[in-house]
Amino acid sequence: MTAKVDDEHERDEEHPHTRGGRLSEVGSMVRTTFTDPLRVSSLSAAVPGLPGRLGMTMCPGRRQRALSGVLWKRDLAVDLERLVEVECIDMLVCLVEPRELFDIGARQLTAEAERRGLVVDHLPIPDGGVPRMGPARELVDRVVAAMREGRSVAVHCAAGLGRSGTVTACILIALGVRAEIAIRAVRFVRPGAIENLRQEAFVHRFARARHVSSTSSKAVGPSKSPKVIDLAEVKAKKVAVNDGVQRALGRLDDAHRELFGAAVALACAGPWSAWSTAQPIGTKMAFDTAMLAASGDPQVSALVGVIRAIETAGKTLRGAP
Repeated sequence: MTAKVDDEHERDEEHPHTRGGRLSEVGSMVRTTFTDPLRVSSLSAAVPGLPGRLGMTMCPGRRQRALSGVLWKRDLAVDLERLVEVECIDMLVCLVEPRELFDIGARQLTAEAERRGLVVDHLPIPDGGVPRMGPARELVDRVVAAMREGRSVAVHCAAGLGRSGTVTACILIALGVRAEIAIRAVRFVRPGAIENLRQEAFVHRFARARHVSSTSSKAVGPSKSPKVIDLAEVKAKKVAVNDGVQRALGRLDDAHRELFGAAVALACAGPWSAWSTAQPIGTKMAFDTAMLAASGDPQVSALVGVIRAIETAGKTLRGAP
């Protein structure tokens, strides 16, 4: 099986074999553990406050020709040693099917990883596909538990993009991150992650299922035992909320500028027509909502009402008095 491989290492970008901005014909076709050391794309910077460490990578020991024409000839032992010694990973989540592991030359992955002290968990997913919901939720719960124990987790498929991005986004959701932010985060640290609409839809479906499960458990009744609050999870939720607030403020600012400009244009074309026509070209004038409201034009007045509502909403979101 040949995996989809839009991985950043397989694009025509700056690379050890690049000379004068162009890839050499030989160097561009063969990549190895030594030309491209295995790298874990960490979510720590994109989503501050995560317990443990979470990241994505391509399959250690991958030996196959990619769709881009690149021939990968990785060394399994060296890749695994780098994961342990350089990337400080202690749990590896493998999303590659057993037959695919054989096809890409990494059939000894689990045994070699465990021999180096890595905990290996499996959730086989077809290339380009999505997992079944039940097994996905079980895996995510195991990963979240490991992260809360301080473990560093690397999720991999073949190229470390489609399946890896999908499952990693689900892990973020289980840690309290909203679906759209989780998708954006994995794509930010690993461009091309979550390769197709089916995978993106699964992430949203996972989030909805998680929400329903959480709501159902709350409906059973309050627990008599003290509630333990995970402060890292609270912080992650706060980051997600702040991101939403900033996006809302940006949209309000855009709407305010557009509506204010429309109100001024209406006033200058209506009640202020004679005055605006008499002004020299290049004249600059400061307007405010009070001036616009005093124009007497009903359309301008309607826009002023909306503009003032936007200003009030912006002040509330910014916490201004």
